[in-house]
Amino acid sequence: MGIFDSVYVPCPSCGKEHELQSKAGDPYLNRYTLADAPRVVKADLNGARMTCECGTTFGIVSEVIARVSLIPADEGGTDG
Repeated sequence: MGIFDSVYVPCPSCGKEHELQSKAGDPYLNRYTLADAPRVVKADLNGARMTCECGTTFGIVSEVIARVSLIPADEGGTDG
């Protein structure tokens, strides 16, 4: 049994909450909504699909843009 974070997503038709689980990043059994979930967790949920009891099938599309920065190596540091 692993540790994961939960993200609660409402059905777009009836509003019933559905739980999605993510092991991305450093999971600590946190509970999030899509609005407050960390970027890495949102990216991990990309493509997830679910069907609600009301019959609505819906999915998650994450448009998370990763920012990548380069920093100079410290003197005497390693390359790579």
